[in-house]
Amino acid sequence: QVNICPIDSHGTIGKCETPIRSLDWTEDGKWLLIGEEGLNDGSGERQDDYYLVNLATLKLSTVASAYTAFWLPGRDQIVYVTPQGLAPLPGKQRKHNVWVQQLMFFDPAKGTPTGITSGLTNNMDPSWCEGARSADSPGVVTQRLPSR
Repeated sequence: QVNICPIDSHGTIGKCETPIRSLDWTEDGKWLLIGEEGLNDGSGERQDDYYLVNLATLKLSTVASAYTAFWLPGRDQIVYVTPQGLAPLPGKQRKHNVWVQQLMFFDPAKGTPTGITSGLTNNMDPSWCEGARSADSPGVVTQRLPSR
């Protein structure tokens, strides 16, 4: 779905169908992450649709529909949380589902997402922890459901 914003003959943008809820620049000012209220999330939990503007080319591209998204400090990478979805609990005897959300990286230069978490995870509110950075832990603090 596309957000339609009328533009008059003077280039003034009118009221858009869905409100822009966030604008987030990279530290070097080369990229702008735009979050607008999602039109159809289907999970009961409101999500945003995120877009990226490359300011050198003024190219607009889609990042993802996500619960939240932010730039990693000092890196041109976005971390976002996927919308809620249902996943079955493992085991033959179990016929129950649980809510899951995955944590993802988005590389603007390549235009590709990469999963950080998978399986039965629920990443509601990730944050950045500068001291935890390593090859296996890029500094993103997340919450994981316990396995049984």
